[in-house]
Amino acid sequence: MKHVDLHTHTIYSDGTDSPESLVRAMIVSGVEAMALTDHDTMAGYDEALKEAKKWNLELIPGVEVSTHHYHILGLNVDPENQEFRKFLDEVQRRQKEVCVERIGILNNYGVPITVEKLEKAYPLSRLGKWNVINTMIQDPECASYLSKEKYKIDPAGNPTPETILRYFVGTKGIAGKISKNRDFSSRESIAQIHNAGGIAIVAHAFKQIKRWDDRESVYFVLGKLKERNIDGVEIQPNYGEKNNLIRDYALENGLMMTYGSDFHGAGGTRQLLGRRENQVEDLEKMLNKWRN
Repeated sequence: MKHVDLHTHTIYSDGTDSPESLVRAMIVSGVEAMALTDHDTMAGYDEALKEAKKWNLELIPGVEVSTHHYHILGLNVDPENQEFRKFLDEVQRRQKEVCVERIGILNNYGVPITVEKLEKAYPLSRLGKWNVINTMIQDPECASYLSKEKYKIDPAGNPTPETILRYFVGTKGIAGKISKNRDFSSRESIAQIHNAGGIAIVAHAFKQIKRWDDRESVYFVLGKLKERNIDGVEIQPNYGEKNNLIRDYALENGLMMTYGSDFHGAGGTRQLLGRRENQVEDLEKMLNKWRN
């Protein structure tokens, strides 16, 4: 059985590593099979594949698709499928619309954030909520603004992703209530993944379920996704017990389980899985399907 990590990000979304450096980090950590799953793009796949071949690392083509309510991992999608590429381009365009609207609201509130600052910080990335958060932390003008709002920073006086999410761009934040009706539905996105030959997995479901520790809530949400033809659920070992009910539902309902770190870079809290126990009995069968 291989040690795997099937959820990772690079500079082509909101990660900090290039595809090449991500592959090398995987090798060092002990991962033997990985999926590159940048948000709404597969632009980094070819670079990652070139590096993966040098190290005999198995690279599974993937993407994390933003939908109206959920993030859906597409694993083993055909990177040359032009219809799927067009679909991802449209997802990115709609995501940017939301981002521009969000920045406008923040500007009106007095936050000195601009689209130009985001594009300078993330020249290769699609623009989303976490690009805004990270830019607000890194930009000197934004950092200065945040330092004057003491309830929005940590005890050391530094802005944190959690406080920016809570007060500015989270659901209850200043710019959190953006209409996302323009986003594709999970049903549409799952169908697009399937049409491109991929497997559709709901990513970090515990983040989209208000009560991750409530069996009725978890089973209701996953049941709806199963009706929309989801193939499986993601288990994130970094989050421990938050996976328990998700795992139970998958086992009871015959859904696949994939394992991922949601790694965004060495400075983040989501560390690579490496050689931790993260296998299920049918994983090798799944990998064989991807190889074929």
